[in-house]
Amino acid sequence: MFATFLRETLAAREGFLHVLSADGKNDPQKGQFAVMFAPFDSERAMKPHYCEGLTALSRFLEKLGLQHSSIEDILAKVKRERAASERMSFVQSVIQMFDPLAENVEYELLKTVSASHLGPGHLVGRQFPWGQWILSVKAREPECTQADLLSAFKRLWLRGILRLTKPDQPPRYEGTKYSGRERDDDMFFFTGDFNAVLTDDGQSYWSNIRGIDWHLPLHKDYLAGRKAR
Repeated sequence: MFATFLRETLAAREGFLHVLSADGKNDPQKGQFAVMFAPFDSERAMKPHYCEGLTALSRFLEKLGLQHSSIEDILAKVKRERAASERMSFVQSVIQMFDPLAENVEYELLKTVSASHLGPGHLVGRQFPWGQWILSVKAREPECTQADLLSAFKRLWLRGILRLTKPDQPPRYEGTKYSGRERDDDMFFFTGDFNAVLTDDGQSYWSNIRGIDWHLPLHKDYLAGRKAR
């Protein structure tokens, strides 16, 4: 089934985690470090996440889920050789920390949702079949894959920003709620139309972020790294 295929692309991916000195400073406590993940199923490494100093680097590696012993090994190699590479396996939620694509897809999805109103009331949302959803987001974020979009829908639903429903027959705009169960994904997302509606919290969230240019680098460490180069 299509949802099963997409879930496989969202599962853990193996590759190499590379940590490199990104400047010429001799003092690693104050130096810039680039952290990159290169999955085996990709021809290139993902965009780097920049950290300033060993303390920030250690915190980021901990955020990725590395054990204390692994972090200590990487820090020791970086101090000694200015570079370290370790074979790792990361789930999609961790991989998203390296690349702003996930945030870009969320932004473009919310932009699509917020541009319309459903039904005779004041629901801020959109009703599309899957094909129209992917076309709408890819028009502004060409790198978005179907797996990226499915993941964005689920993240925004879990965070209470989007309400996902399907229309009933005879049509009620929000007849059936998304269950959140993976076994229902094929029927919900890939069969007929479904609705994505901004919740009250979602409308507040969108109001706060809609002025941000999400195609700029997102992370403070990344921005600091770019300025230092």
